[in-house]
Amino acid sequence: MVHNVVARQSRVAVVCLAGMDVGLCTEKTGLQLSDRDKLVDLVAGIWASKPQTPVLLVSPSFTGFESFLGELSSLGFNYFLVDITGVPESILSGLPLERLVEYFLGLLEASLSDRRRAKRASPIVSRRELLRRLFLLPPRHVVVPEPAGSEPCDGGVCPYNALDRGRVREEKCRGCMLCVWECPSAFKPLHWTGIPGLIQAYSYIDKHGLDGILFICHNNLGVLDSIAAEASPARLLPFHVPCVSWLSPQMLEELSSLGVYIHVFYDEDRCRQCSLRLAAEKASSKLRGRGVVVGSSLVQAGGAAFTGYMRPRRSLEEVVRLLSTSVTLRRQG
Repeated sequence: MVHNVVARQSRVAVVCLAGMDVGLCTEKTGLQLSDRDKLVDLVAGIWASKPQTPVLLVSPSFTGFESFLGELSSLGFNYFLVDITGVPESILSGLPLERLVEYFLGLLEASLSDRRRAKRASPIVSRRELLRRLFLLPPRHVVVPEPAGSEPCDGGVCPYNALDRGRVREEKCRGCMLCVWECPSAFKPLHWTGIPGLIQAYSYIDKHGLDGILFICHNNLGVLDSIAAEASPARLLPFHVPCVSWLSPQMLEELSSLGVYIHVFYDEDRCRQCSLRLAAEKASSKLRGRGVVVGSSLVQAGGAAFTGYMRPRRSLEEVVRLLSTSVTLRRQG
């Protein structure tokens, strides 16, 4: 649900970069994403006084965001606590920056429990290799699925062999979350890409008359600098995810049936270089099987703006009820 912005803002550090001036910013700086080391110091300073505080950057460009998150990762920080919005997404959605910041404050609030659960993980290496690799392989953070009951999940669901008789082997888990959607009775649902996050998004679509949602992973946000305008005249609300494998094909199909255009950004060449490549390939195939648009071009969204939005929209209350019913039936099934 949409919460009070002022109450939410106190829990989130909103940092305006490159001299941008948005009313909801708690800190303004002339730094840009390219000033990576100084920006890392700024974020580290926020966490030094307020650990586990989510940080929302507001920027005129997203180029370099992936590199910035990589630097946070190499230093051992929980980079799941950092997100970004700004000019490219204002072009994409047609929303003024202040409304986008307000939206992301709600999305951070909805996903905060998932983000804070991220654990620092070390690569699996033999003792012989440990010292040689210690300074070569940076630490990373992984959000490990939370078991919900004793019912096991088929080990074949996980492309990384992290499931062993229903138990998650944390040393192998990469946090792709495929098992959460494949085995809903075995794991607790996610907040980030589950009902709380999707309802936060739908509320803004409903309130501002937007056409749909663009789901895109953090590692691909830089491309929005050059392709955000491709979606015009469609107005798409941005929804950032760690990987497309975090998305529930059934829930996105449900949203689509309610008259919301759904587009999942997926670039095979870029995703091939990611550590979650196998999960992303599996997830994108399942999403396409549900009729969800998956691809790296937003031109189709612009075309659909003339033909694909004829279905009547449902009220926010109806959407909550329908999505909740869908999840309940899956867990019982």
